[in-house]
Amino acid sequence: MISISLVYNAVKALANEDQKGFVNPYTFNAMASVAQMNVYNEIMNGAFEASRFTTSRSDVRGTSSKLNSNKQHRSFYVSTDTLINDSQNQFLLPVDCNKVVSVYKTNTLSEVGSSNIIPIPISFDFEKSGLYKRGRYASLGSPTSDDTKFLNLAAFVSGRTIKVPKLSGSDDITIEYYRSPGSFNPNGVLSSLKPALSFDVIDLPTLDGTVSEYVINDADSQNFDVPPAFLSEVVNEVAKLVGVQLEESMVYQYGAVEEAGKETKQIN
Repeated sequence: MISISLVYNAVKALANEDQKGFVNPYTFNAMASVAQMNVYNEIMNGAFEASRFTTSRSDVRGTSSKLNSNKQHRSFYVSTDTLINDSQNQFLLPVDCNKVVSVYKTNTLSEVGSSNIIPIPISFDFEKSGLYKRGRYASLGSPTSDDTKFLNLAAFVSGRTIKVPKLSGSDDITIEYYRSPGSFNPNGVLSSLKPALSFDVIDLPTLDGTVSEYVINDADSQNFDVPPAFLSEVVNEVAKLVGVQLEESMVYQYGAVEEAGKETKQIN
């Protein structure tokens, strides 16, 4: 996770360098979840860019590999859940499911990854989701002689549900999936809430009248659900959004230039 107060202070220092008070917690919170989703999409889409390096043989091996690095970042969002059969072989996806990665015919999480549990191929075409044989889709109702290893199954993913036609009505499934980003509380507990600063407003009397001061409450804030390595990306995204919202081109340009610099460095 990434501390939301750390990002707030960085953006505030950038935007308020002339003490004009451009960024306050209200403005920041309005941008936080959008900035997080932009970074999340960057991480998810990074698989395509990484595969280009591998295909062109310009990638390296080991921990410096762009493909391996991206896999590690995406694994931050991998989650597992057991889905209950509705007796018609249809299963409701978790509310935070963004993309299904793997499907298994088992209701025991500990069995996932075992050599005895064969993953069920995933299909996005209902007409081809009934049977799966020798790496190619077969028509619904085609015979098979290998029911024991479930190579004849395919899981059809549509919207917020998965349908596995060949299961019995009492069979459950376990899925691995990429979850949508939420937030972490200060104790590191994942939540579906959006990242947000918690703060109190204190009115202070001055010679020029009453001035509002914002006091951040870290104990009640919801931190960014983003790998720590992406701290600068989160700051850049918030800076760009704040710059557009407040029509401060300097703040936007800072975020855009920093992001462009990172992309150029990665390509080289």
